[in-house]
Amino acid sequence: MTYGNFYVGKSGFLYKRNGAIGNRKNPQLGMIMGETYDINNRYIPGAGVTTTSNNYAIRRKMIRNAANCALRGCNMNYYFLGIPLSNNYNNDYCSLLPKSSPYQLCSPWGHFGGIYNTNSKLSPFLGSQTGAVKWRNQNTSVLSGFAISSDGTIYFHSSKFYALNSNGTVKWSYPIFSSESNASPAIGADGTIYVGSSDNYFYALNPNGTLKWRYQTGGKVNSSPAIGTDGTIYVGSDDKYLYALNSIGNLKWRFETSDKILSCPAIGSDGTIYVGSNDNYLYALNSNGTSKWSYLTGGRIISSPAIGSDGTIYVGSYDNYVYALNSNGTNKWSYLTGGEVASSPSIGSDGTIYIGSSDNYVYAFYPNGTKKWSYPTGGEVGSSPAIGSDGTIYIGSFDKNVYAFYPNGVVKWKFETDNVVRSSPAISFDGTVYIGSLDISSTIINSLYAFK
Repeated sequence: MTYGNFYVGKSGFLYKRNGAIGNRKNPQLGMIMGETYDINNRYIPGAGVTTTSNNYAIRRKMIRNAANCALRGCNMNYYFLGIPLSNNYNNDYCSLLPKSSPYQLCSPWGHFGGIYNTNSKLSPFLGSQTGAVKWRNQNTSVLSGFAISSDGTIYFHSSKFYALNSNGTVKWSYPIFSSESNASPAIGADGTIYVGSSDNYFYALNPNGTLKWRYQTGGKVNSSPAIGTDGTIYVGSDDKYLYALNSIGNLKWRFETSDKILSCPAIGSDGTIYVGSNDNYLYALNSNGTSKWSYLTGGRIISSPAIGSDGTIYVGSYDNYVYALNSNGTNKWSYLTGGEVASSPSIGSDGTIYIGSSDNYVYAFYPNGTKKWSYPTGGEVGSSPAIGSDGTIYIGSFDKNVYAFYPNGVVKWKFETDNVVRSSPAISFDGTVYIGSLDISSTIINSLYAFK
């Protein structure tokens, strides 16, 4: 079936018009062609927009800017946030993600998940506006980040590897040895769930919770995977290697660093793989596994890189610095925080870089490295930000709070949990924001929160 043009809906996502049939509803997203919204997501009564209307042009421009794709052309081709699509996608929103799209799933170590641009960590979805609790699962201690499938299933590490339904009930669990693992999952184009474990294996699970394959490394797999446009899975291990595996679990290549790899790789538009190591280096690798360059910081790199629209690579280090590196590996700028930076950066649609530090602050930087604002929480910020389509920044803190910030640094809402919040938020397609609390003693309740 051939579809017509894509349009922005009220959550910042896109819905589509079927030219042959007329208005077509997307049941997953609850959007209809006749429902139109302006750039502030306010409803505009009427029959919709056309390819020649000003509203359509404004929204097309917003789409491309939101994806940092302002340099891409915008014509009558099919677009998902500025990325050209083919014309045979169905109503499943994940099927709108072509293999060439950067909107894939990667949830770096102990950090974030959901669907977002793996280069900038910018979500196409509008997250919770009020911080109201939708539900709370009190039987799971969440160390990892999350991945969310097209049917709303939430995947994450706890005492086992869990799949929860969107209402918080357990769909299935798989007995991966996870008691020490902070590895977060990623989901392939075919629905395969990829995740590491403390038993030295890297797992591929089917959507029904059965084992597809597993690959043995020489150490714990606390890194989280990234998936390339060709389906190659990149993941690090405590054995010091970054592995490149194909979709059936065979080794393509491996690259040796000098210490554990806890950082999640990021993949540049040219196929360059960027990953940090506990040996204090950020590595840039060619797609064949050979070294392109490496950059030495003063501390281990657990933070996972984010890549700006101009190719700048942003990453934090345990030497207390946030770094911005040029694509050739030279230093663009660095900023000294007051503590170790385990948090991974996220990049807003305007280029602002958001990151946390163990000095208890959440930071926002202009692309030139000037501090835009900082906010003092009451505890370390090892959580990594998730950014909604409206620019809201979601992040957790060791002060037990989940925070939502306006882009200017003003608190939009915050919610106090019962525990330290080390995990990082994920934004689902329906706007639900998921985040977990950490079990730090047998007397404290473990919880996974869903905010609507």
